[in-house]
Amino acid sequence: MSPPPLEKSCSDEISSLRRAMRDLVALSALPAIWTGYDPERIAESLAEVMLQTLSLEVIYITFARRGRTRVAEFARCGQGRDNAASRAAVVRALAPWLSDPFWSSSVIPHPFQEGSLRIASARFGYVGDEGVIAAGSSRPDFPTEQERLLISVSANQAAIAIRQMSVDEERLGLLEREREARQEAQKELAERRRAEESERAARMDAERASRLRDEFLATVSHELRTPLNSVLGWTQVLRRSPGQEELRIQALDAIERGARAQTRLVEDLLDMSRIISGKLRLELQTVDLMPLLQAAIETVRPGAQTKAIRIDGILDPAAGPIRGDPARLQQIFWNLLSNAVKFTPQGGQIQVHLERVNSHVKVSVSDTGQGIAPEFLPYVFDRFRQADSSRTRLHGGLGLGLAIVRHLVELHGGKAQAKSPGTNKGSTFSVQLPMAIVYRDAFGREHPLSSPYGHSEVCGGVSLSKVRVLVVDDDVEACEVLQRVLKECHATVDTATSARQALERLTEMSHDIIISDIGMPEMDGYELIRQIRSRGAKIPAVAMTAFARSEDRIRALQAGYNMHVAKPLEPQELIAVVAALVRAG
Repeated sequence: MSPPPLEKSCSDEISSLRRAMRDLVALSALPAIWTGYDPERIAESLAEVMLQTLSLEVIYITFARRGRTRVAEFARCGQGRDNAASRAAVVRALAPWLSDPFWSSSVIPHPFQEGSLRIASARFGYVGDEGVIAAGSSRPDFPTEQERLLISVSANQAAIAIRQMSVDEERLGLLEREREARQEAQKELAERRRAEESERAARMDAERASRLRDEFLATVSHELRTPLNSVLGWTQVLRRSPGQEELRIQALDAIERGARAQTRLVEDLLDMSRIISGKLRLELQTVDLMPLLQAAIETVRPGAQTKAIRIDGILDPAAGPIRGDPARLQQIFWNLLSNAVKFTPQGGQIQVHLERVNSHVKVSVSDTGQGIAPEFLPYVFDRFRQADSSRTRLHGGLGLGLAIVRHLVELHGGKAQAKSPGTNKGSTFSVQLPMAIVYRDAFGREHPLSSPYGHSEVCGGVSLSKVRVLVVDDDVEACEVLQRVLKECHATVDTATSARQALERLTEMSHDIIISDIGMPEMDGYELIRQIRSRGAKIPAVAMTAFARSEDRIRALQAGYNMHVAKPLEPQELIAVVAALVRAG
């Protein structure tokens, strides 16, 4: 027995209301699910829910931000018709109605089947400008009041999501601006602190410079007045006591010492003035350091003997020549030696070394004197700096000698160093100067090659791209090293591990330069160059050998080599040698 019509109607109404309530609850939960979604994902999620809830055939959703263009558009089709063509058809069919801001529902031709499609829509936003939802079904009763309610609720939920998104974006934007403002404030604070630190450092430097200047002027005044006082005093003595020969000789000696001391002070001041103004120039020539050092030692020996200081010279005659100014080199050595004598106590010892270190000549002056405090060691070559600048200092001088030494050494392309274990433990001052490389031209004339080795990269801007080099050495590893260095500067390199193989290479092709070892089995480098020259070949040739004595150099040049260099050879020096011979040849 079927239920009465009224009871059935009430039951259907209750079921419908329950479904509507369930659907409303589901729609109400959507904003929480959409947290973190972008507009496209929100539109897709809402479309899926509405298609299932309302049994729709089409759903169209578009979102926009107030005052901005459309940011999301989504169309879906139900009943198994969801594809790109169907979605495009829905958008085209709805376009005329969607352009009407007051349009809410209508009947339009079905986009992809016979008949019509009933449309229910809802706009959302404060003035309906944030988006629209359009739902479509071909049912004659569509939309029912419950369906209208659900569509309206969906629009409200979409509006909530869009507004929440805007709020989140504004909050994130505000946080980002706050972060940027905080970073900018921190940056300004850091810059202000750096400026204050820089200003404080500049002020301290200025105060230190002012103090050093005052100390220097006081020292200059003292150092000039002291010998002048002696000169004036002895002059008065001579005037009061004429005719005393012994007294006259003593006075003249003292006056001469005072005048010479003043002359040295003035010369140091003039040299420092030239250094500061960049007007100090060198007269370069090929120089053997051994006689210069011997002369400097003899110059300071009388002063050392008065203090019973022993000076030992350990000088290597094969250290090699350098390119330099003899007068300035003499000044360097005299300053170092006189400094050692000044600060070495009675009965001390000074050692002078001259040696070759790779491609440099090294001169060291070691003493058993008062040494240098660790905190002062970094400033020992600074001008106007003295370890003891007090009024009670034991030793005179302007504090310019070592500053002049460093500058003169650097002008020669070298470097000056100071080492000391500490106070009262002696010290060692050393200078390294680049060796002079001398090559001989086709007429037997020698030409010096000066080079600032160690101050640039391997090639130093030199390109050997059109140069073919033949490297001859019985040591395979030595050949490989030379080949790599030359190829870095784009030279074409052939190698030979014997003199006979080198002669074969020269027969096979022409080369621009030869670099050959001397000590090789069967046929040495001397015989190799003799045979090459006997054939009339004028190719530039370098003897690169461990035989580094001056007589070895002379023998290599006499055999026919244009240049003699000693192993080990630095890469920069090798490139400079090749480039110089290519230019000269």
